Amino acid sequence: MYDTVAAYPGIDALSLAKALGTNPSTLRYHLFMLIRAKKITTFSRPGVVRYYPNQGMYPPFLQCLLHSLWTDTRKEIIMILWNTPGMNRAQLAEALSCSGPSVTRHMHALADDGIVENRCVGRSNHYHLTPAAGEALEFLVGVAPCLALPAEAAPVFPSAA
Repeated sequence: MYDTVAAYPGIDALSLAKALGTNPSTLRYHLFMLIRAKKITTFSRPGVVRYYPNQGMYPPFLQCLLHSLWTDTRKEIIMILWNTPGMNRAQLAEALSCSGPSVTRHMHALADDGIVENRCVGRSNHYHLTPAAGEALEFLVGVAPCLALPAEAAPVFPSAA
């Protein structure tokens, strides 16, 4: 179980159970034991707990970024802004095939986490990754081979354009 958490940092319990083919009760027990032994650490958000090896490689900001990369729409927003910084809400909504209010909701959450920033140009808002998020993504690209996640849940770390 520890090896799976180490191979897939930020994995949630459901994905971990699927990867290991184990039942939830057994999984909960072993996760509790790993947490108690300080082998793994957790990152909690409403509705999800993510697990990371407790070796200092994943500080809180990186855990937060990885949490967003495990989330489909936020992962798409991050990748779009990494490759095409300065997009506005309408451009993002078109690229994501979703509504403007949905983009705004995600952008507020990402901004609260320090991943994106809004730069006003006149009356127009343009979104960019924060410098910290850009540096963290560069770091993750360097360790991407050890982050080879299951296709249905994998954050993809394409090279920056």
